[in-house]
Amino acid sequence: MTMDSTNTVPAMGLAHPTQFYSRAKPPKTPRQESTQPQSISTSISNQAVSSRTYSSRVIPHHVHDGSEGLAEEMEMYFVGPVPPEDFLESVLNGHDANKPEVDLSPFKEVSGSQSEPEMHQKFVQVMNGFALKDWQFVNSTNRRDSLRDCLGPNISIYGPEASPNMDTPDFSQIDTFVEFKEKESADPFEDPKKSDEILRPSFERDSIEAKRTRGQLGSYVAAISGSQFRLRVFAILGFGSCARLMCWDRAGAVVTEKFNYTTEPYLVRFMLEYCRCDAEKRGLDPTVRPLTNLECEIVKNLDCTGHLIERNRHHREFRMMMIPDRDDDDTEHLFLTSYPPRYTYRSPFGRATRPMRAYDMEKKKIVFVKDYWRPDAEDIEKEGDIYRSLEKAKVPYVAPFGVGNDVKDFRTIVQAYAALGGTNKISGLILTRVRVISHAMTAHDAAYFDAKILHRDISVGNILIDKDGDGFLIDWDLCIRISDGPPSALRSQRTGTWQFISAALLRDPTQIQTIEDDRESALHVLTWLALRFSKHDGLAKLATRLKYYDEVDPPQSGGADTGGLAKGDNLSSTSFPNFESIPLNRLLRELRKAFSFRYGEQYSADEIQEGKDIIAAGSLFGPTDLHLADAYRYGSAMEALATRNWLVKVFNKHLKSDNWPRYDDPANPNAITPITSSSKKRGSSQVKLDERPLGSNSRRKI
Repeated sequence: MTMDSTNTVPAMGLAHPTQFYSRAKPPKTPRQESTQPQSISTSISNQAVSSRTYSSRVIPHHVHDGSEGLAEEMEMYFVGPVPPEDFLESVLNGHDANKPEVDLSPFKEVSGSQSEPEMHQKFVQVMNGFALKDWQFVNSTNRRDSLRDCLGPNISIYGPEASPNMDTPDFSQIDTFVEFKEKESADPFEDPKKSDEILRPSFERDSIEAKRTRGQLGSYVAAISGSQFRLRVFAILGFGSCARLMCWDRAGAVVTEKFNYTTEPYLVRFMLEYCRCDAEKRGLDPTVRPLTNLECEIVKNLDCTGHLIERNRHHREFRMMMIPDRDDDDTEHLFLTSYPPRYTYRSPFGRATRPMRAYDMEKKKIVFVKDYWRPDAEDIEKEGDIYRSLEKAKVPYVAPFGVGNDVKDFRTIVQAYAALGGTNKISGLILTRVRVISHAMTAHDAAYFDAKILHRDISVGNILIDKDGDGFLIDWDLCIRISDGPPSALRSQRTGTWQFISAALLRDPTQIQTIEDDRESALHVLTWLALRFSKHDGLAKLATRLKYYDEVDPPQSGGADTGGLAKGDNLSSTSFPNFESIPLNRLLRELRKAFSFRYGEQYSADEIQEGKDIIAAGSLFGPTDLHLADAYRYGSAMEALATRNWLVKVFNKHLKSDNWPRYDDPANPNAITPITSSSKKRGSSQVKLDERPLGSNSRRKI
């Protein structure tokens, strides 16, 4: 997605969006036929992938708990075990059985090492002995990339495009990596025995050591994918004298069977073939490339470069990004962007949404860029097509669409291997603030009632503010049309950001998402922003308040995560903080009361009608029918929650107040009591580690 955004930021700051662009690439995911709603969440779960930005936790989940948390998030995203010869032929697409034999005796010295550090050093020496031109194998044991959560693989492998600093690993340049464990007990997977009549649904081992290894591998892949523009990442895992080859993309990871690398040639053949592949075949996105000499000269004279560098504190160089036209995907438009991108997405799987700034080389202006992988599902349309409908319905407070389409035919490949081994099913990831939420919900109402489109992802990050204080609702890539027949299985899949999803959907993942759920999300956005950025009397217990938004219950019998009990109950709590702003208190009180009816006493249609009849007759509720008064209020509230313009009218009523405080200070967040941590401590935790699917497609929106 692109928009003219010299001042574009999420809802906590200011923006001036005037144009929107998009790039997308859906994978060819095998569709699972079902007449029942699916309970799989397409984009929300309490994961590092989706909730970390708005979490009350200070340290990323998988970094803080030693990678076990990330391992749990990745359960059932692994496909295999695949025979290594099939992996080389189909995944790397370069295996040739007639290749000359390779002397494997040097690898016996690797497996015979007395320690892991010695194993790492000997492997590097063996691979450097092959004299692979322009390739560098670096022993990065006990070295960390301070810009990527102090992570560092055992062996970092750099391709011909890189210029690495040999002292520390650099995930923005690492091409692939090797992780070695001294003992075979560290193998995170278990190959089924040939004699087994019933295969396990997963071949992931459950031991703590196995989980730590899987989490460690996932964190490295996430760091590479998050620091580069990648289609997929290859990796090698060694343990004792055995190894596995792996291919990771946003849908999952393909893992080979275990093999003995001292007697079987798969590891060395993989490396020799991999180092002969071009960048795209190795998984690098060719639509984001280094500048040509001519482009370097042009960029020197552009006024935009200082702005782009200022917005990316890790800037090293500029790259050209190609985004296809919405109407003609063979036509590509050039955008200048700072590289490497910001490292914000800590999971190897999912949509991997990341915003960035770029310079439109044709229109000569700064734009807001959003890069992500969109789900491959028949019921999810391209965002460009959704914007056509929004434009046709003249929906306000929506950034106009510029260019954008699916990027070439880039697709995830892991889901195609889901049938190989196991039963994994991977599917084809203050006043101004109040006013912009009102604007966003004005867009939401018009989209729902006029264009028949439900947004389904109301969150802080999807509401932008321009320099005049107007709000814009963005991120329509997971919306659905509501005018074409009964709800499908897709429509029952939860979408959004965990902290802002309605309590009703968190409690019941199979429930179909409605306009009431989206409107409740708007309340959670407002409440979260108010708690984080406004003055109130609950600052001493702010972390406790925010934990309501992080609440998650363990899934039952392999089902989806659930939560929302405290979030729903908190709507009727009488101990909610008082804000310095009187109009904000009144607005929150009215909205919290209205939505609390969704989680209180429920009344039948007959009881609601009896209450309405008493009111219509001009009578008063007597002592024996006070429950009908409650039924009447319940029915009125539930009706209002789905009525056109109700939420916007409530916002606007309170916005008319003259008592709103006007702060001149920037939107600095209220302090949350931090979890004690430091780069040194995280690095120490990583040393201890060393001692011990959604099918989706790459999409870029500006």
